[in-house]
Amino acid sequence: MTTLNAVIQLIDGFSGKPADSAGVSFRLDGRVVLPLAKPQAFHAFVGLESGSYGLQVSCPGFFPQEMRLQVQPTGLLQSSLADAVVVCILLPDALYPYPGHTTLLRGQVLAALDRQALPGIEVRAAYQDARGRTRTRQTLTNGHGHGGG
Repeated sequence: MTTLNAVIQLIDGFSGKPADSAGVSFRLDGRVVLPLAKPQAFHAFVGLESGSYGLQVSCPGFFPQEMRLQVQPTGLLQSSLADAVVVCILLPDALYPYPGHTTLLRGQVLAALDRQALPGIEVRAAYQDARGRTRTRQTLTNGHGHGGG
């Protein structure tokens, strides 16, 4: 019998909807894995040993994401499958198919001395829209120091 260990749902960070995950790839601790693809961008991981894994997600049109995936010992998976779902929000990259008339500001925040990416930094922008109205937007940088919105 195959044991369900974890479920990841990929969410499009621009639209907030399940991501089109065509061409997605997953690595656990650097090793390529092939979870079972399900509707609504769910991906089910089966047959894993219990423990903590580094999960890398690569999906065309989005920046690669890295996260920790905690796999419970067999039989200790949460009582509800909904409680077991881990959400992975994918941030659009330059190849993302943005709708027309989308205002986009993208950048990366790096430390001055060692040029390392700085996660969790709030970035704010003030601008005028096409009608001359002042608008402001803010975002937090991700683990690679990228921010956008």
